[in-house]
Amino acid sequence: MKFHSAVSVLKLLSTKPEEALTVQQIVKKWHRVHSTQLHVRTAQRYMSELCSDSVESQALVQVDESQKDWKYYLRLSEVANWFMTEEMALQLVLSRQVLARSFQQTQKNQKNSREEIAELISTESVRAKRLSAGLRIVSDGIGRLQATIRHDVLACAMEAIATGQKIKLDYITAKGRSIRQEVSPLGMIAKDGTIYMPSVEGLSDLPIHYALHRIHSAELVSKPNQTPVNFDLDHYIQASHQLSHAIDAPDSLIQLKLKVNRQAVYHFAERPLSVEQKISKIKGDSDHVLIEVSVPQTVLLKPFLVSFGAAVEVLEPITLRHEVIDMLQSSVALYK
Repeated sequence: MKFHSAVSVLKLLSTKPEEALTVQQIVKKWHRVHSTQLHVRTAQRYMSELCSDSVESQALVQVDESQKDWKYYLRLSEVANWFMTEEMALQLVLSRQVLARSFQQTQKNQKNSREEIAELISTESVRAKRLSAGLRIVSDGIGRLQATIRHDVLACAMEAIATGQKIKLDYITAKGRSIRQEVSPLGMIAKDGTIYMPSVEGLSDLPIHYALHRIHSAELVSKPNQTPVNFDLDHYIQASHQLSHAIDAPDSLIQLKLKVNRQAVYHFAERPLSVEQKISKIKGDSDHVLIEVSVPQTVLLKPFLVSFGAAVEVLEPITLRHEVIDMLQSSVALYK
């Protein structure tokens, strides 16, 4: 029995015993859903296979033998582990591709049974096969390559997070300074071709974002990880403005006002700087719009604004405006 056929049959069944179906009812429901024919004998064979235990797992389908015509329904305890639709299979295959790009296929040869099932389903289904063949994930921006991470470092970091242990690392900062530190990892975050490991030394410390490609060696420490109380990785990512490096306190915001050429406004309209960003017209100026938003002042804010050239003018805050002017003048001076 092919995986695609098994999935198609399983999708017809309910997990509720009171909604169990006979073979004849399964055949009728099949014909209402599918354009292909399903014969009763074929359906009987399918149900026989799906009701049989295997070495790897228990049967997916439960039989109600209390009536003359046996009825079939899904065994709920097994559905969560093994029942996989085409969409779920494709999502799992694509998710693995995304993780392989970010984590450089550290476990590329270690597939679990669900991943193998997902690949079989996605290759047998015409619809899933076409989607898989027509979807690709590429780097953002100008297409720089992923930062190179030592496989032993990545494996050690993943093991530390999985087992809740501390990790001792030899780290080279962006300015070339070598440090040796014992930290408690809070998770790993892939961003802009780099994997960061937010970590703390003590419970009261603010997280430091260690870039894994700058770690030259790492080893597990037989000490339990010290995670701050009520720390939530998703909330931290959101609160830190998608893991930006704030110059001041992470919760310190500036009131940014920009005069943006209408030809460049789509950059801000399609990917806002904040959910509270406002775009409004400028009286007497049909070529520009005004963008107002509260954002943290991060290390990449000035380079981001400068990258637009004459399409974006910083109006406020005035200190940031002068800093942008200095950066632009310094850039112009290089080409004189």
